[in-house]
Amino acid sequence: MKIKTNRFAVAAAILLALCLVFVAPVGAEETTVYVSNPEELKSNISSSTDNLVIILDNDITLSYDENNPRIIINKNVTINLNGHTLKSDTNKRTFRVSTSGVTVKVIGNGGTVELTNPSSYGFIDIDTAYVTLIVDGGIYKGNTDDGAMFKTVGLGNPGDDGSKNATLVDIRNVVIDTNAAAISVRTQNLNLRDSVIKLNGGHYRGTSTAAGFGGSS
Repeated sequence: MKIKTNRFAVAAAILLALCLVFVAPVGAEETTVYVSNPEELKSNISSSTDNLVIILDNDITLSYDENNPRIIINKNVTINLNGHTLKSDTNKRTFRVSTSGVTVKVIGNGGTVELTNPSSYGFIDIDTAYVTLIVDGGIYKGNTDDGAMFKTVGLGNPGDDGSKNATLVDIRNVVIDTNAAAISVRTQNLNLRDSVIKLNGGHYRGTSTAAGFGGSS
């Protein structure tokens, strides 16, 4: 009887171990909202809800706001254009990512971003280190003055192994059409290895620098 009890205990321990191995890790839960006007878009981005997926349910035009010319992103967020047009009339950059360690995604899904202010500086500006920006599909057009449609700064510090904690810009299958740079890296106090730019397909046109890529202070 003692031997049988030990065998049962061993079998139970093995089953428990297998259960622990095959339990899938639980990731951060996403919250999905649909927005149809500028106020809903702004309020959801500025809310405290992290891992937010914002899906456009209509064409939206962001008018210039002198007091708040940029929309600040300080959390993990996905903006899905969902086949709609997002227009921005600000003379600054539409969005600024100001918090380290976040992931910002823009999913084109047949949609368009159009900068309608001739003095606009671009669509998204990454103003801090260790950010991941993923832009997957969509058309991005309009004047960016002397700026860029997407602009990043790295400012990463070397790790103990000498590696760089880089800001990552991952752009896939987009069309960018602007009178300045399509993608730019701010070079002031920046080792270019601190920012990684990955491109996969698409069409890029900018008139201020070769191939639409540039660096500025």
